[in-house]
Amino acid sequence: MVSLAVDFIMSTDKVGSLEQDADHSQEETDTDFEGPDTLPFKVMGTCYCSSRQNILEKGYLNLNDYNRHVYAKLEEEPENITDNEAIAVYISVDDCGDDFRK
Repeated sequence: MVSLAVDFIMSTDKVGSLEQDADHSQEETDTDFEGPDTLPFKVMGTCYCSSRQNILEKGYLNLNDYNRHVYAKLEEEPENITDNEAIAVYISVDDCGDDFRK
């Protein structure tokens, strides 16, 4: 098992974060970030293959070293036999944003 905890950085005009309360409602705040170059989320969780961490690290490098767009897509995984509340994180560093990797 590999534990994931990766921050991604991306240029944005306005930075905000989404926090969920006990009712799972979302509200926007601007207090958790150092500047306009941080995405308002972290990828955290558990996976069973180290290649998942490599994909996240490649996305991070493409943002910082090559100044390329990185796209993230989140999907529920109710059929996941380990955790039926799991959320898959797909990352794409393709210029068009349509070549997602899980």
